Amino acid sequence: GHAVRTIDAALDLASGDLDTATSLLQVRSLGGSQALVDELQRKALDQWRENADRMLDQLDVRIRERHEQAGELAFLLEPDLKLSQGGLRDLHCLQWIDLADPSLLEDSEREALDGPHGVLLSARIELHRATGRAHNQLLLHAQDEVADALGSRAADLLTAAVADAARTVTGIAESLPPPIHPPGPPP
Repeated sequence: GHAVRTIDAALDLASGDLDTATSLLQVRSLGGSQALVDELQRKALDQWRENADRMLDQLDVRIRERHEQAGELAFLLEPDLKLSQGGLRDLHCLQWIDLADPSLLEDSEREALDGPHGVLLSARIELHRATGRAHNQLLLHAQDEVADALGSRAADLLTAAVADAARTVTGIAESLPPPIHPPGPPP
């Protein structure tokens, strides 16, 4: 979302709120002073890294709860491209984890996420166009239209590409050390 705050007020809010903290990691200017935006970005990243242990623990709980609710994208007939395990939110989480501690991901893993990001994001954008709304679940009745829009010959090829992308994202996420992505059910 958007808000008007001082840098200190934004950082104060982010210090205790995971959603705000992660939003500030991707802050961008719509107008005004680029120097203020740069300062906020720098300070938000410093704060994220200083609070990494606490924030990553909270992020881990959120990830596990979301996976429990949305299922594993690669194995669903009608996956949620954003929230399912291996989806776009997991890509965001990997980016936030990488910002907290760049030693956790290898350069090859970062590069391996580019293709899946493109597949998942393209499918989501075309799904939004096909349904006329911000809908993230790739329902059966929309799969042919999304596949056609992406130049795929059939919905089966689209869903196979989406599942493959999700497996790549999940594999990289599961390679991270605990507590970032420990196996097992949510606490």
